[in-house]
Amino acid sequence: MKLRRLLASLSIVALSCTAIQARACDLVGSVWELIEGQDRVVAGETSRQAKIAPRIEACISSLSAENWKELRNYRAAVIYVLAGGGSARLKRLLQDHTIEEKDPPLLSASLAFADGDRQNATKLMTPLDVRSYPPILAGHLALVRGGLLIGVDNKEAARSLAYARLAMPGSQVEEAALRREIAISDPSVEMDRYLLLARRYQFVYSHSPFATKYWQALTGALSKMGLGGHLAELEELFKAAPAGYGFELHAALARTSIQMSRPDVLKAQTQAAAVFAESAQAKERMKLYQAALRVMGGDSPPSDSDLKDVDASYLNREEAMILKTLRSVGARLGAGDEPAPAQAATASHDRDDTPQFQNLEQSLEDSGKLLERAGR
Repeated sequence: MKLRRLLASLSIVALSCTAIQARACDLVGSVWELIEGQDRVVAGETSRQAKIAPRIEACISSLSAENWKELRNYRAAVIYVLAGGGSARLKRLLQDHTIEEKDPPLLSASLAFADGDRQNATKLMTPLDVRSYPPILAGHLALVRGGLLIGVDNKEAARSLAYARLAMPGSQVEEAALRREIAISDPSVEMDRYLLLARRYQFVYSHSPFATKYWQALTGALSKMGLGGHLAELEELFKAAPAGYGFELHAALARTSIQMSRPDVLKAQTQAAAVFAESAQAKERMKLYQAALRVMGGDSPPSDSDLKDVDASYLNREEAMILKTLRSVGARLGAGDEPAPAQAATASHDRDDTPQFQNLEQSLEDSGKLLERAGR
């Protein structure tokens, strides 16, 4: 009797252990948990996330060839790799045929991407019709496919990224797809769409740890934007910017206003940038915008000493070009309309023959009417 009870107890323990092992090796459930954790991170949740990857890796190693024949496990492995999971174990399992590749070869494509084999990953991903897969798999495939096509076929990349957003709204996939789609959008051609994407990002993902990349992209894109009738909308976007980006955003818009001969906008943006100019570098850069404002705003033009006082080492490339323009225009003013040969040579030393420089130069001359101020 005692022996029978002991055997029964051991059987129960064995069954319990098997059940626990089965639950621990639920690959689909574990990958789903990983994705949910990533979604919480981009939503700004700072609580510590459970370490799921080791559990997934152990599960991958424990599954048999028979288990891998289940489509759900195969697809979970693809999602895991595309979501940033390890590739070494899966690669070995594929090589020794524990996992049999399917058609199309999603796992091989995902492993190529994870290993940095961009050429092979692009070759395998490009023909995929991501719409034929369930949303979570489709979203990850579309995100990676879109990223691979950037610089190769930006229109198709944008379509793929848009599908990724639609497949997985409110997720890490949408956050990454939005940033990439914003980065390849041309605001000079499709400003309304650009603003729509930017608003969506700021509304949902302003607390994402990757949001700094969004603000960097927005700052860079401002130089491509015509001011048009979108100034108020841009300034509305700026209100959500972290303090560290306030100066850069307003300074970028100030540079655009110089190129477009808009002294009214330059004045407003220079004043707005001054609020954020706390660092020594920002204060030095403010001298440049204030000098440009004096030219374009109709005040007395900056003196040669004002311009020499600007430390060019603090300026970015566009600001350095504006400084050269101001110095060139100032040199011509000092020499008159037709300077002597020696003076002309000195004035041309700071000149630049690029169209952008010439446009800036013309803008400053036209807006400030400097030649008239010189007594003409």
